[in-house]
Amino acid sequence: MGGIKSKQMNEITKLLWVWCIERNIWISVEHIPGKYNAADVESRKIDDHLEWMLDKQVFHKLVEIWGTPDHDLFASRLNCQVKSFSSWKPDPEAVFVNAFSIFMV
Repeated sequence: MGGIKSKQMNEITKLLWVWCIERNIWISVEHIPGKYNAADVESRKIDDHLEWMLDKQVFHKLVEIWGTPDHDLFASRLNCQVKSFSSWKPDPEAVFVNAFSIFMV
């Protein structure tokens, strides 16, 4: 048995577990390290020369609906659409490196 760092995710997991029990559904979970997970293979292929971002028109439509985000979690100084961004590797203008390592509310 492992542990969990996120209390919120732990609560969601407990709700799912109770929901399954009430319906006589039994589930099991097993961690598969990414390097052995076939579903994770494509996400591990990194091309340093690619820069991509959400289409600017789509981004502006979303901003009209939900407002401007405070932070762009997956960007670089070449493609960020808001001033504060996290890059996947060191970037002199990035507020954070590695969006997966931070928790934002």
